[in-house]
Amino acid sequence: MRASILLSCLAGLAGVTATAPVCILGAGPSGLASALRLAEKGITDVVIFDKKDGPGGKAENWVSPEGYIHQVGAIFGDTTMYPLVIDLTDKFNISRPSNPMRKNYVYDAPSGTILDSTTFPTNATAIAGAIQRYMGVYAKYAPYLVPGFKKGVPPAIAVPMSEFLPAHGLDALMPLFHLYITTFGYGSLEDIPALYAMMYYKPGGFLQFLTKQSSLFTVNYNLLFTKIAASLHCAQFKYNATITGTNRRSNGASITYTVNGKGPQTQACTSIINTIPHRLDLLQPLGLDAQEVDVFKHVNSVQYFSSVWTLDQVEPRNWYAAQLKPTGNASAPFTVGGSLDNGAPVIFGTQLSDDKYFNVYSYKRGQDPISLETVTAMAQDALSKLNKNISVPNAVAKPVQVADLKFAKAWTYFAHVNSSAIANGWFPSLEKLQGHRSTYHTGSMRCMETVECSIASANDLVDTFFTKAH
Repeated sequence: MRASILLSCLAGLAGVTATAPVCILGAGPSGLASALRLAEKGITDVVIFDKKDGPGGKAENWVSPEGYIHQVGAIFGDTTMYPLVIDLTDKFNISRPSNPMRKNYVYDAPSGTILDSTTFPTNATAIAGAIQRYMGVYAKYAPYLVPGFKKGVPPAIAVPMSEFLPAHGLDALMPLFHLYITTFGYGSLEDIPALYAMMYYKPGGFLQFLTKQSSLFTVNYNLLFTKIAASLHCAQFKYNATITGTNRRSNGASITYTVNGKGPQTQACTSIINTIPHRLDLLQPLGLDAQEVDVFKHVNSVQYFSSVWTLDQVEPRNWYAAQLKPTGNASAPFTVGGSLDNGAPVIFGTQLSDDKYFNVYSYKRGQDPISLETVTAMAQDALSKLNKNISVPNAVAKPVQVADLKFAKAWTYFAHVNSSAIANGWFPSLEKLQGHRSTYHTGSMRCMETVECSIASANDLVDTFFTKAH
């Protein structure tokens, strides 16, 4: 079998004029989608580098002592918004169990208050009307919502989402966007440009609120990308790799790297596809020139954290979001608003068929760093006030112990640019940089931090800049 694969790879190289492979930095969704698209074009000579010990990137799993596979990175998809994911899961025979509508609770951790979200009356007519308006607004701007935003950016979708929604009469959707944007790791609505949010949350996603039928599904994304990596028979994978330097020129490049600290070694490349999050501090090994620095100095990421805890009192199979806000009014002490942004948990819940382990997600606004240790300490404090079964009258919360923490990770999440950079022509500047010094760039900054967008951006990049092998 290996011999036949080798012969196939050699045969595939016979007509290719390049003497060096395409090098891809990152074996996550963006990198592997790029490699898969290249292979579909007959470009199979690729070398893929990753600092981790295997494929998947943010599509990461934690395995419980009982052997339960727990997605701690990418987890969900949507039948109305993830067509590329659906195509790949079908192609690689990955199941997509539907995720039923769950009961949603909102909480205020300092007071230990947890309430059913339906406690707060909503104007169903107003929400339905806003969803209808969002469909029309989305249709108006849909032609511009493409990877790289290469068809231009109307000023109306460059503004923060907190401005975009009221400007279009969509105030009634604000709580839903707080939930699906902020608690899911994309930052404050006051920060995220509307175009990114619209790349992620298409109108179909709101249909479940009208039909009461969930369109969500779960995917073992790590398994999906492991299978994709295994299908790339001619690719070389350099795991546990550290890029120490590059020599990038107009007619090729080379990468200097170590594996498990051993080396250095050098890999010649005909070109480089970079999927490393495009913050300046993370791109130092590339040896950026002034033109590249001028573009990537505008890129920041969101401080987002995943942890897994055992909470033996909380009712599982529900979602609990930090959207309960004290009002100071004794007759109506709470209202529903935006999520916390100080590093405390913003949402938690169990996965399908799991009653023991809770995924807990935390978010810190701004660029002032917060340590993972501080975040987990804040989570322990908050969960200790919330670890109770609210179906039991006058239930008292049971303190959470350090031993209840099973997994914790800080993510370099959602590399993106702000509204000011977009208004000043950032996206055209990025596209002008493609191919500069034999390097191409894809990732969340030119689409959105979702698996669907990672695939779409990678496909677009390869289709635009890489011709079919002859």
